[in-house]
Amino acid sequence: MPSALSPLARRTALTLAFAQCLYTCSIAIGVTLTGIVGSQLAPRASLATLPFALLILTSAITTVPLSLLMGRFGRRPVFIVGAFGAVVSGILAAAAIYQRDFILFCVGNAFLGLFQASSQYYRYAATDTVPDAADKARALSWVMLGGLVAAFLGPQIASVSRDVWGIVPFAGSYGAIAGLGILAIAGLATLPHQPVARAAQDAGQSLAGLIAQPGFLLGLLCTALAYGTMTFVMTATPLAVVACGFSVDASAGVIQGHLLGMFAPAFFTGKLISRFGVVPIVTLGLALFVLSAVAGLSGLSLPHFTAALVLCGVAWNLLFVGGSTLIAQSASAPKDRARLQALSEFSVFGLSALASLSAGPAEVGLGWDGVLGISLVPVALLSLGVLAYRITGAHRAPA
Repeated sequence: MPSALSPLARRTALTLAFAQCLYTCSIAIGVTLTGIVGSQLAPRASLATLPFALLILTSAITTVPLSLLMGRFGRRPVFIVGAFGAVVSGILAAAAIYQRDFILFCVGNAFLGLFQASSQYYRYAATDTVPDAADKARALSWVMLGGLVAAFLGPQIASVSRDVWGIVPFAGSYGAIAGLGILAIAGLATLPHQPVARAAQDAGQSLAGLIAQPGFLLGLLCTALAYGTMTFVMTATPLAVVACGFSVDASAGVIQGHLLGMFAPAFFTGKLISRFGVVPIVTLGLALFVLSAVAGLSGLSLPHFTAALVLCGVAWNLLFVGGSTLIAQSASAPKDRARLQALSEFSVFGLSALASLSAGPAEVGLGWDGVLGISLVPVALLSLGVLAYRITGAHRAPA
């Protein structure tokens, strides 16, 4: 964290990093277990990832309304409402497992999407208190470091709490999600209040003009395609690992490695972007996505799964932080920032919902190699976008 940041900016970033940690722990439990539990409750195997897909679909549906509510009431109360979604989610999902009710399990997971949608604004909330554009990437990275702690805690919580309720395996893990939501509410209640409501009424540019900015378009492509690709691979992974004869704990270990790959680079991603610019870092992320697929296609051992998922996580981090930085720099007026951020998050989770929904059928129908092959399609599309951005010289223009 740059020493020049104000006390308000530091306090805001620390609070949001704590909330990010709790959110990521909740999602880690969901990623590790939801596909497996879904396969046990669903009427057919291809529906195993439907509960997780509904989680992301809820995120897509609620991102725009949440952004509008933040403009009216401020970020803090909306963040607290999002965390309350985790409490409801954990309670409903645990009850669904106890009753062996697939539909209720889907509903419970859908509520967790509210927590996910609100948490995606944590990184932007951190940049609200950082006026210098060069430091926004560092503020973003600082918040995402909360996910690094969760990379260790999340899969362990999933494993330790799995059999807490004895004869109902996995129900305890979803009860833990409710507990994490309660902790998040307590932490977010201390978030410094920012009077964004009045600022959100300031006149801004036309939405079409904002969207047409090359920097925003590249940022949107980076965040949406990177998140969608990562979600597709990540959602299919537990099913693939278990299908290869490995245990649920082994699957949790692979997801833990993936989360480390996602959040450990936050120590240096912001600094690299400040030094070298966004485009070189995004290009590196694309190369790592390709290496991830190569590692996964090389074998079906646990080291192969782990290497593929770690590289996938690092690639996502570089692209996501790079894209988020471009989006954060694309508008100065609060009203304009809110509109662009809402559009970005809707695109991210709309694509991710499609990715998670198709991950189960892809794994069942095409196998792990097919999943990895499909993952290279959005990587190729994003590569073309970066190439077009470089050819036009847009990367030399201020975002």
